[in-house]
Amino acid sequence: MEEHWAKIIEAIGEDLERPGLADTPKRAAKAFEFLTRG
Repeated sequence: MEEHWAKIIEAIGEDLERPGLADTPKRAAKAFEFLTRG
């Protein structure tokens, strides 16, 4: 799922190499899994 979040972030024009975004795909995937678990 991290790869998909990375593609979304890149699609909106952000740079994943930027210090503040380096771990964002991993954090987003973890948050999404938490929010959708049953």
